[in-house]
Amino acid sequence: MSFMWEHLENNEMSQEYAISLVPKKYASRIKRLQVLKQAVALGYISEKSSLEDKRRRIYEPTEQLVDDFLNSANSLFPVNGSSS
Repeated sequence: MSFMWEHLENNEMSQEYAISLVPKKYASRIKRLQVLKQAVALGYISEKSSLEDKRRRIYEPTEQLVDDFLNSANSLFPVNGSSS
């Protein structure tokens, strides 16, 4: 959720920033990095080089992940406010 929030706020997410979004009490740094890399490999998150520093990696959710996230959020919290 934090990753998506940062994306929706148009915040650039470096590798260190992205893994810092998961609290240390839930996973070690290496495990958080492995999960980030796995999400890239599975196509949920895109990875690109920074324009300012080619060594720095920037992460953002793919269009499909954003669409799926927004559809899920809209199904949980409908905008029209009608209740059954």
